[in-house]
Amino acid sequence: MAGEPQSSVPDGRERVRLEMQASMARRTQNAQTSQAAHPAVRAALVMATAASGVDPMESLSVHATRLEAAAKSSSEEDLRLVALEVARDLRKLRGSTASQAEAPTTVAREVIPSKTLTGHQDVVRCVVVVGEHIVSGSDDKALKVWEIASGKCKATLQGHTSDVCCLAGLDDQRVISASKDKSLKVWDLAEMRCMTSYAGHKRHVTSVAVLSPDRFVSGALDRSVKVWSVESDKSTATLEGHQDAITCVAAISPDRAASGSADKTIRIWDVAENICLQTLEGHSHHVLGLTVVSDGRIASASKDKTLRLWDMTGACLQKWEQKAFVQCVTELNPGCLVSGSSDKSLKVWSLANGHCTATLEGHSDTVLCVSTGLPNYIVSGSDDCTIKIWSMEKPSV
Repeated sequence: MAGEPQSSVPDGRERVRLEMQASMARRTQNAQTSQAAHPAVRAALVMATAASGVDPMESLSVHATRLEAAAKSSSEEDLRLVALEVARDLRKLRGSTASQAEAPTTVAREVIPSKTLTGHQDVVRCVVVVGEHIVSGSDDKALKVWEIASGKCKATLQGHTSDVCCLAGLDDQRVISASKDKSLKVWDLAEMRCMTSYAGHKRHVTSVAVLSPDRFVSGALDRSVKVWSVESDKSTATLEGHQDAITCVAAISPDRAASGSADKTIRIWDVAENICLQTLEGHSHHVLGLTVVSDGRIASASKDKTLRLWDMTGACLQKWEQKAFVQCVTELNPGCLVSGSSDKSLKVWSLANGHCTATLEGHSDTVLCVSTGLPNYIVSGSDDCTIKIWSMEKPSV
């Protein structure tokens, strides 16, 4: 009746809400105590909050217990991965309160690394899958050979006198390395030794790509692309035309190669005739990475924060704009590219619809290199001195 006093006893729904608030307050107090007692928890909470964009107190009260348990029983690396999982959960929590109109039309699934390989003492600039091994190169001047199954370092190959900038698999037993010491080397992985050294570039060798089992190309800061025979320690041809340093090269066929440069262009070369066939223009900053996809198109990564897809006529077919420098790109499988960038993540892109289908988070610094020689797996190297292996077989949970 009108004028009757409202009952002070809460109904069922309100009672549940009040109980949840009380529980939240208790957990917040416990979490604050835990945060003070465990610096690792505090750091992980900061990471989870930054990655999710959710209010710090919400992150603390809901997930501190989970992080505290991880801090007591896990390594620092595992704790960091738990923090990333928490961030993903928080993003889902935040997203569940958003209106349908605000929801994205395509949601990229998030992937965390299945394995982290540590051992290099400096930046990991290059990785390649060769037979049953992962080979990595670093600013610590060494190559490391890792067993794929166990993740253990099988050998450390010494010989370069400066940073190892690029690697390419010649076959299942041999790998080629390019270095700032101006040389290239072919290594035998069966005997774990250097077979041949190649000299000829006048400045740092930044890149190498295999044309055929007996020929390869290299690019350097001296603005040249050189063609080499495996059997000879001298180059068979020098290709010139770029106006600045060569930053990356890719093999198109046994007689054709592509090069990317700090002059913002990509050139297509006929290495049999030693001529430039085409110049691809469109990037507004250094071209940092190249790959040739299965259908013959070329994908490029650039410091202009874009990833581009080109045909051989020089037409740019597609452009993906990002918020950070795109450092590297390769083909995951026919129809998909994977790129790494200075925002510490890798992204998988569909060539069919242009959408980002997965985001790989786990590195703590710029992703410099990526390789996809393992079926359903991605291997990446980073400024954080680690190599990570990512499983793409199913979504992470």
